[in-house]
Parts: sequence; C-alpha cells; structure tokens
Amino acid sequence: SGPADLKFQRIAAEAGISQSNIHHHFGGVLEIKKALVDRMFAFLAQELAGALTISLETDRETRITKALRDIYSILSQRRYARLISWMSLSSHVDQMVYVSEPIKVMQKLVVTELENVMDTDRAEKHAKAIVFQVAATAVGDGLIREYLVPSLDGDASDLDAARIIIDMVLEE
Repeated sequence: SGPADLKFQRIAAEAGISQSNIHHHFGGVLEIKKALVDRMFAFLAQELAGALTISLETDRETRITKALRDIYSILSQRRYARLISWMSLSSHVDQMVYVSEPIKVMQKLVVTELENVMDTDRAEKHAKAIVFQVAATAVGDGLIREYLVPSLDGDASDLDAARIIIDMVLEE
C-alpha cells in the first residue's frame, strides 16, 4: 500500500506482536520506514549484483543481452520502481547509495563491451547514456505500464523497451 499506509497497528497485527514491542525495537514510524527502505534497497542491490555476474565465456551479444535484460527486468518490478520513485520524490536519495555500486558495475560492463567496437572515450560516453536509459525506462515501465499500454491500443509484447535498447547497443 506504500509508505503512507505504514501503521503500527497493521504491522503489529501482521507480525503477531504488540505495538509496544514495535515501538521498543524501532522507535517511531520514520525509523520503521528507514529500516524497510534499507532492507528493500539491500535486496535490490543484491539482485542487481547477481544479474551482473555474467560468464566471459559467452559471446558479446549474449553478454550484453543478458545483462541489460536482467537489469531491466529487476528495475521494472513494480516494488522496486515504486521504491525508487518514492525515494526520489521524498528527497531521500541518500539511501539510493545501495544501488550506486551495481550501477557502476553495469556501466563498466557496457563500456568494456562497447570498447570492442569503438574508442574508449566514445564507449564511456555511450555507456552512461545506455545505463541511464535502461534504468529510467525500466523504472517508468514498472510504474505506468499497466496504465499506459491500454491507452496505446497495443499488445504489451509490442512494447519491449528492453529489446529496443539492447538492439541499439548491439548496432553500435
């Protein structure tokens, strides 16, 4: 239901413990929200890191496709898209530090792959744009896909943004 719906009564009921026990361990609602966000970002970072462990034995196209598709898939999950949006809108971007390391690893991976087909300066510039586009599009997809797709009179399978981004990278 989102952070605004976080209530001691509801948490206590779902956890099967008393409200005073929750107060004792966390203090207030803000502390619970921070703990929850920290935990969710830790899960997100863990998933992103797992998606970036790619065998160097595979060919370039497979490595790029797997990495970008997996990252897109993770960031477009509704729970993560909402978390990132809420953190951005509530000015709590300091907690986004959890995802900065996996994002840097992703950028390095893209740079390495692009260096096979272009000079390093150009590869670094393109990698930043690619990583930004994957992240921004995936989060947007996770937030509004279910509302926007019907407005476009399209089949959701026609709107594979991850595939479009991957194709653009591979064309380089």
